[in-house]
Amino acid sequence: MAGYRLLYLLTTLLTGALFCSAAAAQSNGITELGGARVPPAGSASGVTNARFAIGITTDNGASWRSSVAPTEALRIVGRVRPEASHIGQAADLYMLVKDGAVVLMRRTDGGFEQWNGQLSGLLPFQQQAILAADTDMTLYAGQLGVSGQFELFLGYRGPDGVLHYSAAPYVLNSSAGQPGTATTWLFNGSAWQASGTPGDCPSPLVQAPLDLNKVTSILYPGQTRGGDYKAHGGFRLDGAGQTSQINVNAPIAGSVVRGARYIEQGVVQYLFDVIHPCGLMMRMDHLLTLSPKFAAIADTLPAASASSATTNLSGVTVSAGESIATAIGLPGNVFMDFGIYDLRSRNPATTTMTGELKPYGICWLDALPAADKARVRSLPAADGVAGTTSDYCR
Repeated sequence: MAGYRLLYLLTTLLTGALFCSAAAAQSNGITELGGARVPPAGSASGVTNARFAIGITTDNGASWRSSVAPTEALRIVGRVRPEASHIGQAADLYMLVKDGAVVLMRRTDGGFEQWNGQLSGLLPFQQQAILAADTDMTLYAGQLGVSGQFELFLGYRGPDGVLHYSAAPYVLNSSAGQPGTATTWLFNGSAWQASGTPGDCPSPLVQAPLDLNKVTSILYPGQTRGGDYKAHGGFRLDGAGQTSQINVNAPIAGSVVRGARYIEQGVVQYLFDVIHPCGLMMRMDHLLTLSPKFAAIADTLPAASASSATTNLSGVTVSAGESIATAIGLPGNVFMDFGIYDLRSRNPATTTMTGELKPYGICWLDALPAADKARVRSLPAADGVAGTTSDYCR
């Protein structure tokens, strides 16, 4: 749950440890963060000669920033200066991002997953990297997509198994009054309106929310299914031996604006809406088991009932690639509903439709990265009646 925080490592596990250079200092534009280590068994000392640094640039290193707009393209770079005895050795590298009460760790695939606060649950973003005297790396490249203040930590674990990490966090502010930083979207009864000037949307618009290699068929958005018009589509996973267990990650960054907890066929299901500041909205439905962060959000929703009415939410953001759920669908029926809506303008194919969703749905199959688009376009349609018929997808 959200209570497992990075401070669990920095305080509980390191009681009595001596932190070096707790105050960050500037050196050649990149921010020096000092170094500490998890004391080996039988030792109370967290002292290390290892040092870490992090910097952010939007112009390929010509200048360094600590504040950016959510829609600015940036590169976060890291530097590991290991202990002398570790130079030339292989080590796993770690990056943690503290967002409020939640701590995320970057995985080897570039996505982010919530950390449970236990050292045994810590995942590296790069495995068995050979350490140089100064090991430089790109920690992240792209747009943040959300506003807020984030604390970044960097670390490594060599063949001795001891975790070395930055003693102080690098503090990143995604705000500075840039266009789109505080943009919110509200439906006025006839159209969506932005509270400010929206920034640019990411490119490609969305990432795949789950492992497409396990998807066997696609529900197309913008078609009539079961007698009702569906603005959303979805994924079916009918492969041999497939269970409801499947990791679902956020395909966009944004604010969690609505949620629902309801009962269908005797099983509790979850729905969430996320809006990117640029005006892109994602809806996920038929989530079965939630990540700790989203389980905590769900605990604030009305008790589950037969009604799937949504409840407005605020104050929670999600990063692209962040874990949302670990299981989907109903017993013996592995599927997930998925819709993407462009709130900036109506879909030209929906001029006669009304409401918050139907006029704004888009063909999310074509909004995925090129390889993923080709994959989903090659799969059969999941609905045997509607097939690939779609007002959105041509």
